[in-house]
Amino acid sequence: MNRFTYILLVFLLFLSCGGSNEKLESPDKNPETEIDPYETLSIDTDIEYQEIIGFGGMNTKWQASTLSDSEVATLYGKESGQLGYNVLRIRISPNGEKDWKQITGTVRKAKSLGAVILATPWTAPAELKTNKSIVQGELEDYAGYAAYLKRFVQYMKDNDAAIDVLSIQNEPDIDVDYESCQWSPAQIYNFVKAYGAELRNTGVKLLAAEHSKFNHTFTDLLLNDAQVAENMDCIGGHIYGGGLAEYDLVSQKGKEYWMTEHLLNKAWDDKTLKSPEALRMENLAFAEEVNQCMEKGFNVYIWWYLRRFYSMLGDGDGGSVRSEVTTRGYFLSHFAKYATGRTRVKATLPQSIVSGISATAYKDADGNISVMLVNSSANAMKDLKLNLPFKAGKITKVVTVSGTTLAGTNKKMAQSTVDLDDGVEVEAYSVVTLLIER
Repeated sequence: MNRFTYILLVFLLFLSCGGSNEKLESPDKNPETEIDPYETLSIDTDIEYQEIIGFGGMNTKWQASTLSDSEVATLYGKESGQLGYNVLRIRISPNGEKDWKQITGTVRKAKSLGAVILATPWTAPAELKTNKSIVQGELEDYAGYAAYLKRFVQYMKDNDAAIDVLSIQNEPDIDVDYESCQWSPAQIYNFVKAYGAELRNTGVKLLAAEHSKFNHTFTDLLLNDAQVAENMDCIGGHIYGGGLAEYDLVSQKGKEYWMTEHLLNKAWDDKTLKSPEALRMENLAFAEEVNQCMEKGFNVYIWWYLRRFYSMLGDGDGGSVRSEVTTRGYFLSHFAKYATGRTRVKATLPQSIVSGISATAYKDADGNISVMLVNSSANAMKDLKLNLPFKAGKITKVVTVSGTTLAGTNKKMAQSTVDLDDGVEVEAYSVVTLLIER
């Protein structure tokens, strides 16, 4: 064999082996598109999870005043510059109509903008409890308490401020020195068994049990009894130190899964900001938390106070400006505007993703997709590719970057049109939404 023939045979043998740079084809839905699975976020709309009901926060007298109409419009309005939330949580005062009337205006305004209203009691009236106090103690008069809750529901309805969801107790497990009432899992079960249907017949959904760490033993009893489960619509709880977890029993029984309260304020020390970087890191921890709640199957996410220096609108403390939208307000707006009313679907991040990036994806009734990307790191990802189940039409990118001040300039929701062929940049310290139309 001469030298030329030998070289030719080696070259042909190399070609027949395929070459290490060959790209893999997309596995079934878009076979004509070449992708690299290690650089691509894959969306599978055939694998569906929960329906997203919405996002919002709390308004109660402990904020010193109720929200103004203009603040409610900023939070719940759907126009440009407004945040688009759709769930409002309020407190049921134990003092009756003299306190209830204080919240009716805020509820009416929120409802006019499409908000779902959750009403939660911190305690029953003192005369209905074992210790005759609005602090701690246990419920003694179950029938009297059911009648009290029914009276509240009717009062709000009569004042054009009807509520949609009724909770029976805030944090039944907690030991505090303010309005509270302690319940055992058995007591919650017995109350819902005896009065749940009666309360639901007022035209509201019923929610339990709002445990501070979402301890499922407080709701397992309800769900595992078919008769009692019929008296319930929503399973709710808080995630203070626990409870951020999947709860398969909820979906198995066809109930809604609500995260009804949480806050993050460790970036401040007695209303003094510890450092600009502490603020930014906590902002991103908040955004990541919302993404995690969606990954765990929650239908609803509700923050604590809507107006507070560590919340969605500033209140004048902690370096905030009263009524000014904060970075956290814009972060939650991404989810409220672009996940509400959609179904979460499977989103798989590439194996080589920058550390600190998470993603969830949602589809609407027409099959359009929204993707929520949270990048809590200092590193931008410059060229994220997407593997989609269809050839995309228009793709819009919405980005909010966290600065290091509450009133920073890099926090609004900037929109641009992007070309997926060029890859998508996921900025450092940001929440990025991709709106992908068929």
